[in-house]
Amino acid sequence: MSSQRMLELVNAIHHRLSDSQCNRPFGGKQLILVGEFLQLRPVPNDLDEGLFMYHAPIFQTAISHRYELTEVLRQNNPEFLAALKDIRVGKCSENTLEYLRSLSRPLETPPDEIIHIYFKRLPVALHNRLALHNFPQPEFTFEAEHTNQTRGMNWPGSSVLHLRAGCPVMLVWNLNEELRNGSRGVFEESLGDRLKVSFSGVGPITIERQTWFKRDKKGNVVGSICRFPIVPSIAVTCHKAQGLTLSAAVVHCCSEFVPGLTYVALSRVKDPKNLQVLNFRPNNLLPPSSRVLRECSTDLGQLDEDLQCCRNKDLPRELFEVQDRFFLEEKDCDENCTFPLELCDGPVASYFAREDDEPVTDIVQVYDALLKPDSELSSPPATLKVTDILELMKIAKPLSEFAKDKNNCIQVLEEDLQEKTVAFVKLLWFHLHEMFKDYVIENPDEIIVNISRAGFTGCTAKLHTFFNSPLFHGYIKGLFNSTKVSPPQMLTATDIGTMLFEKFIGQLAHIITRSNEEERQEPVRFDVSEMTGHGKAKVRHVGGWAIRTILEAERKYARDNMHTKDARTLKKVQESVSNCDMIEENILVPYEELKKTSRHQETLEVTEARQFRERGLVHISDQCFFFFMHMEQLRVDLMSSMALQKFKQDLVMNAYEDMVNNKELEALWIACFPSMDAIERKVFIIRKQVILAFLVDDSSCESKYFLLSVN
Repeated sequence: MSSQRMLELVNAIHHRLSDSQCNRPFGGKQLILVGEFLQLRPVPNDLDEGLFMYHAPIFQTAISHRYELTEVLRQNNPEFLAALKDIRVGKCSENTLEYLRSLSRPLETPPDEIIHIYFKRLPVALHNRLALHNFPQPEFTFEAEHTNQTRGMNWPGSSVLHLRAGCPVMLVWNLNEELRNGSRGVFEESLGDRLKVSFSGVGPITIERQTWFKRDKKGNVVGSICRFPIVPSIAVTCHKAQGLTLSAAVVHCCSEFVPGLTYVALSRVKDPKNLQVLNFRPNNLLPPSSRVLRECSTDLGQLDEDLQCCRNKDLPRELFEVQDRFFLEEKDCDENCTFPLELCDGPVASYFAREDDEPVTDIVQVYDALLKPDSELSSPPATLKVTDILELMKIAKPLSEFAKDKNNCIQVLEEDLQEKTVAFVKLLWFHLHEMFKDYVIENPDEIIVNISRAGFTGCTAKLHTFFNSPLFHGYIKGLFNSTKVSPPQMLTATDIGTMLFEKFIGQLAHIITRSNEEERQEPVRFDVSEMTGHGKAKVRHVGGWAIRTILEAERKYARDNMHTKDARTLKKVQESVSNCDMIEENILVPYEELKKTSRHQETLEVTEARQFRERGLVHISDQCFFFFMHMEQLRVDLMSSMALQKFKQDLVMNAYEDMVNNKELEALWIACFPSMDAIERKVFIIRKQVILAFLVDDSSCESKYFLLSVN
């Protein structure tokens, strides 16, 4: 199917080659377009968005009329034709469903005449890899040659090509007028740097390597891939099968990701007795857009007898322009993580521009506060012994003169300056309280401590600022009765301050623990079903992210190990592809269908936002959304319970264990797979992976516990 860009290119090229004064469509050449928009849309690439050609302004201006060819030449079975007519427009009547189910029986056609059609490339690669083992001849392996920047390059085939004599192959390159992209043949032998392939009606020919190029916006080559232009064709994608007429086919149906996949696959064979249809379900179908149906209508418009309505049209210059796009899609690269724009100016700038509160520097205020303490925390606890602190600070076996000098300072404080040392400790404790007071609320019957990680970091910064302040230096001079502070005296005083800081933090922790022990009432339970639509949409978004994480991991394992020769590894590849199929068929739902069928329309807003769509997030079924809502309820319940204090560091893993063992959550997960006849072990394995992905972000290993705001 040609695209909008292709039609515009043909028009522009013929305009350039024609008389410069000619402004007629396609340089005045006659043009006949044959095809239908109810088949597959053009495949997009770096320069082409893959839009149907009717999006081109030249199409609407120059192609005035539509004619419908009513005689079907490929098929003549009435039941088959009726079913195809239904499927063509994305519908499935009861008669069509019954008929297609009758085609699920095995074929009597010889296996070497059957081609398998899948909708996606990964199961095609796996099928071809496994089917090659049925050919007894030795296996040849050819690796592609990559040059410079080839990551994300769009080209047909894979980096490793496996062939055995007798296996069917398909060209992915136009060799000549007879042998073009899509031509099928049989691989015969390897002739060193060439391959011998036999094509029906042509005979055996030799094929050399060809090179695909990757270009930048200016057309400069930035990378290339060189390999043989054939692929095994025991199985092919639906896109590769489009345009072919096959003697026999097995169609492996799954959910459509673009309209027309099922119709194109089913209509490749002439006789339904040579067609096997597997896994067909009506809800797999995606209906075509109303625009496509309108463009395929038989409305001819007003047709002049002499056809002057279509002839000698002069076009404005802008209709000879080509609507290019240039977008290098790095399919395999990691997602980019950017800082939220809304935080780049306001809160961030104000944080770095702010002036922190200065500590109390008026010694009169300090003295008055010490005499009349207004807080339980402003004075050291009675259990704090200054002598114990000094004893811990001593260096048992001093090796340097500096260490000996420090021990001498400690000894002076113990023996001659005990009262000053006690006063010094009280002063430092008071300043510590000043640093933390904004995070402590003292009521007559309780003390509440509420400090964040950022708040604690700020208090630590204040401590270091205080150690370097003139006030602290003045305290040291008063402590040692000196006019100048020596390095050993400075270190001794700083060590005392550091140990007091640890003691103060311990006192805060003691208050928090005591408060929690005294509070025995049950926490108020928050019902996540009462969240706003925006809050529920966040749950759906994170759930979709978790599902996509599992899918990408399974796909990556399958792609990375597809070419292994180890039987056990290849079996794991099969399991990964099977897991992908199971998730895609049961959990993923096209956005267009959700807009029509979802009972929670308000939850679709976040998942369809542009930034999420461009990052490849997926849409999940309502049943899967219920599963994640229940998981979110368990998460919220855990956070509001005493378990939050009990588990602390192991919060995520304890939440994971609780959710894995939760029977109600297990039942909700099983309900996400209505098409499965029996729940196998792998369903439960995937459930564990999904739960962990929902709780933990793999890219940063940080808990998602605080990602979702309760709205």
